[in-house]
Order: sequence, then structure tokens, then C-alpha cells
Amino acid sequence: MTSTKTQLQSFHDKFQGKKIKHCRILGNTLNFGYDSLGICCSSTLPHAPVLCNTDLVKRGSFHKDDFIQYLLEIMYGNQCDGICTGCEALEEFVFEGFDYGSMQLNHIIWNNFRGCNSRCVYCTENNSKILESYTAYKIAEDLYQEGFLAENTKIDFGGGEPTMLPNLKDYLQFGYDHHWRQTINTSGILFSQDIYDGLSQGVSVQISPDAGTRQTYQKVKRCDCFDRVWNHIGRYCDYPDQVSVKYIVFSWNSSQEDLDGFEKAWRKAGGGFWRRKCDFWFCCRRVYMGVWRTGGGGMCLFDSGVLEQWTCGLFFLREFFQDDSKKGFSKTI
Repeated sequence: MTSTKTQLQSFHDKFQGKKIKHCRILGNTLNFGYDSLGICCSSTLPHAPVLCNTDLVKRGSFHKDDFIQYLLEIMYGNQCDGICTGCEALEEFVFEGFDYGSMQLNHIIWNNFRGCNSRCVYCTENNSKILESYTAYKIAEDLYQEGFLAENTKIDFGGGEPTMLPNLKDYLQFGYDHHWRQTINTSGILFSQDIYDGLSQGVSVQISPDAGTRQTYQKVKRCDCFDRVWNHIGRYCDYPDQVSVKYIVFSWNSSQEDLDGFEKAWRKAGGGFWRRKCDFWFCCRRVYMGVWRTGGGGMCLFDSGVLEQWTCGLFFLREFFQDDSKKGFSKTI
């Protein structure tokens, strides 16, 4: 079998100095999925590139060479309508080359568990019991020992619901041991002392109420936890710069009552004024979301897929930031 270094050199020799179709995320990110390992920043996209199934991981035999070999397959494919074709992140630029020794990951995502205590209408997660496919941080530690994880690696917690993980503290400790930034996406239904303690150590938490009234929350989330979630947001806001509150704007939750209720709840929980400009970027034409930084940071929009949702979102933004104190936002839209 041809060695990984030889395969890498072959790709290098063929394309160095030439224009190729590539994404700068590929080769930097490892998404530990429930059924497969991904190489993209998102596992929710319908055609997100997959490295392989989890057989190697479950046997404890996934290594840097395995990653590179699967990466090369994807990169070769992308030169002729491969899996990434159509993605906004795929671009054409001059390939500078690969060096085996310097190739490292700088972003890992924990998506290796299923189960949630919410039933969001836009989510396919239906398990109420947490199921962890394998212990991903142990695989990541092996990759670190191989020198494959960079010193500035960032960790994101995907899904299911991380507060239901019995070993959440172990996952967080893995990040602490290496002094890496960690962001936890949670429903906020359960208050986690482990997350709270982590906020003072640089952990960030993001919660998505997606409603400004109890009635709309029940409709969108299909559970009655509106007051509980905002209470937990308020507790986390003892460290406001580490907390983000996310609002996925669509037709069910875009009434003025909900938008006003959201702002009122946000301020009561400890949020300040928006003080930064509004940024926009795409995640390959999927789901647009509004993100508010409770520490006074700013609001960002992700992608949507449903024109009605995006139109509602823009209408909300234009109308909501019309007064003088927020005019810096309306000018950017």
C-alpha cells in the first residue's frame, strides 16, 4: 500500500502552484459525529463531507494518516464536482502545497451523542435519552499525542444536549488540560454547574430560546420551559461576556410581541446594549439565525434556506434597529 506521505506528496506535486477548488476549513476541522467522522464545520448540512464511518474510532485506531488519506479523496473529488460542489465555502485559489509534518487540526466538534430535552420544530433530534456513540475526547487525546492537534485548537459542543451527558465534566477537562477555547450549545433547560464553573475558565455557552413569550416557546420547542431557560440564562450571566443568546427568526416567532418579549427577557437576564456592527455570513444556504451577545457584543446572522424565514429576519432587523440608539445596525443592513 502506498504510504500516506507518498500520497500527500503526489497531490502536492500535481497541484502545487495551480488553481484548485478547495475550502480552507477542510484539513483543519474534525467533526466527531454519531455515525461518522466529518471534515466540515457543520454536520447539519445535507451534503456535509464525511471522512469515514466510526468503525476505526470505536476500535481506537483512528490516526493522522487516516484523516489525511480521506482528506485527499475528498480534495481529488472536489476538482470535478465532488461532495462540496455548491457550497459557498468552496473557492478556487492557487494551491501552495502540503507538508506532512506541519499539517494539524485546529477545530474539533463533539457531535458524537444523541438525545435532547427539547423538541424544536426545526430539529430532527427525537431521542429523550442521551446516547453517546463513543468517547470522542479519548480519540482526540490520541491525536494530540501524535502532534495532530494544534496548540490553539478550538472545541465546539454540537448535539444532542450536552448537559445530559454524564461525563460532560470529562469533556470539559480535556479542553482545560490543553487550555483550549470551548463553546457549548445547550437548550438551557437544565442548569449545569459544570458549565457555570467553566465560564470562569474561558468556556462560552450559547442558548437558543427562539421566542419572547411562553406560548411561542411551547409552540417552537414543544415543551413548557420558557421561564426556566431564562432563569438559567440569568444565572450564567454572572459571566456575561461568556454567554450568547440565539434567536432563530422565522414565521412562528417573528411577531412584535415575541420580539419585544425577547428583548425584555434578554435585558432582565443581564444583557446590555448592542454595541458592535451587525455581521453577516453564509453557512452554505441552510439556516439563518440571529445571535445576541449578552455582554454587549453584537448580533450575527447565520444562513437559512427558507426565504420566508430570511425575509422575516431582515424585516425584524430593519424595524427593530430604527431608533437613534441602534442606528449603527440599521445602516449595515
